[in-house]
Amino acid sequence: EVVLTGIAASPGIVCGTAYLYVKSTHAVEERKLDGAADVERELERFEKALNKSVGELKKILAFAQQKVGEAKARILEAQIMVLDDPYLHEAIRKRIRKEKKNAEFVVDDEIGKYAKMMMAARDEYMHERAHDMDDLKNRIVRNLSEATMMSKFEGSHVVIAHNLTTADTMILSRNSVMAYATDLGGVTSHAALFSRPLKIPAVVALGDATREVQTGDTVIL
Repeated sequence: EVVLTGIAASPGIVCGTAYLYVKSTHAVEERKLDGAADVERELERFEKALNKSVGELKKILAFAQQKVGEAKARILEAQIMVLDDPYLHEAIRKRIRKEKKNAEFVVDDEIGKYAKMMMAARDEYMHERAHDMDDLKNRIVRNLSEATMMSKFEGSHVVIAHNLTTADTMILSRNSVMAYATDLGGVTSHAALFSRPLKIPAVVALGDATREVQTGDTVIL
């Protein structure tokens, strides 16, 4: 028996089977582009991945507005605004043209800089925004790789995760989620803010839940 203590983020008591949610990440390699035609193809890849990412977030936003209301769903609107930022678009395009490097590398580096600055702040709110930026970065990189994200599971489970972004919390809630439990987070984390209106019990800041719990384990939260 293992007992972990965290922060109660959304009320409730459940006993169920764990589902360990491990978000897939894509290794980003630096690749030199060969000539003007290669650069143009890379710019087209970036535009396609960007548009797909915006479309995905808009679908999640519509679902969130329906489930948690427009006020809380504005967090997702803010993420869409970042992806729609023409200055960010142009910064990435300029780097692809000037440095002649692949879109995955430039997106990871350019958006990653903002995430690192936010994470360096001594403020939980800024740390949550850093996780948002990482999520946006990883979404574009995933779409550049034309990979799919696994978000469905069979049966009712307590979802165990290292951290949950706004989009994660909403997408996973389409399954039969008994509760959320995360290694990271606080009372203002996305898992906390969205679990309450979804009426899903949640405990955050457990520290080592993803190392101590495996899919199929029985957990009491």
